[in-house]
Amino acid sequence: MKAKVFLAISMIALSVTGVSAQTKVIFGGLSVPNGYFAEDEYDKNIISGGKEGAAGTGFNAGFKYLQSFSDPKLSWFVSAELLYNGLTSDFKDETEDKLNPEDVKFESYFNIPVMAGFNYNLAALSSDVSLWIEAGLGVNCRLLSDFRAEYDDGGEIELSYDKSFLFAYQFGGGLTIKNKLMVGLAYYNLGTDKLRGQETKNNKTDKFKTKKELSATTLALRVGYIF
Repeated sequence: MKAKVFLAISMIALSVTGVSAQTKVIFGGLSVPNGYFAEDEYDKNIISGGKEGAAGTGFNAGFKYLQSFSDPKLSWFVSAELLYNGLTSDFKDETEDKLNPEDVKFESYFNIPVMAGFNYNLAALSSDVSLWIEAGLGVNCRLLSDFRAEYDDGGEIELSYDKSFLFAYQFGGGLTIKNKLMVGLAYYNLGTDKLRGQETKNNKTDKFKTKKELSATTLALRVGYIF
């Protein structure tokens, strides 16, 4: 079902490139995780049986296409975005203290939401600045890079994660400045599901699944260029 929804959203995104979009935006900024996604207690981490993701502040980058309706204040949009978050330094330090490896490579989160939704211009604050709000939903592709720890005695632990396609939504608002810049803040719920993958320990590989689900929520602070 998730794959079918993802395909449908992707087809919508592709269809937009076949028409003359009123507005095209390329944007980038910060990805600031919150809630359980940002909590970083070692014993409550998602891998240790808890719900916390230990995600640190990262970045986002993406595209957005908007097409207005008969009411020029109301537009529909599609967007594709990358949100990157590494792990917090506190969680990394505590993990190294607990595992005491010779060398370690930590996971990073890569979330790629494809969204469709509506954008509405609330008011013109001046001749050059207008205020807008928007909301959208779609599918997020969640990827995690591998975790690897190596030890002095030659032992090694590696976790590799399966990708997931999850229902996601976002809402937010911001300013359009001189029809050239869009500055905004958006709240993203990037989906909730258990982490799955393979654990390799001393050349023996087994599948694993976390006991609890990880809920990834983040605030995206963005500056976009309209072209």
